[in-house]
Amino acid sequence: ETNFNPKFADKKFLDLKEKYDFAPFQVRCVTDGEILLDRFTKRANSDERHPGHIDSGSLDEWRPILLQGKIEALNVGGEIFDIDTSDFNKTDYDKLVSAIKSATNIR
Repeated sequence: ETNFNPKFADKKFLDLKEKYDFAPFQVRCVTDGEILLDRFTKRANSDERHPGHIDSGSLDEWRPILLQGKIEALNVGGEIFDIDTSDFNKTDYDKLVSAIKSATNIR
């Protein structure tokens, strides 16, 4: 589950990295493809979804991508942390926070 597709976002982030000299830290949420497709479908068909999102009309287009369960990380260097979001009650958030603190020297 991601908001950034490497095909479109790599250049933007590399430009930002050059301008602001930072070390990227990517958190990539991964899950079983069927779970991801189910979440997407429910969200797309929800009455709570903003009408500007037209996901339900493009489900067939998204299906093969969603069934992969993850999208490639951005090719911008830095650390990539994969977190399993299959069952939110079993997601190891402490491990994620620890990795972020370690990568950013936050105490």
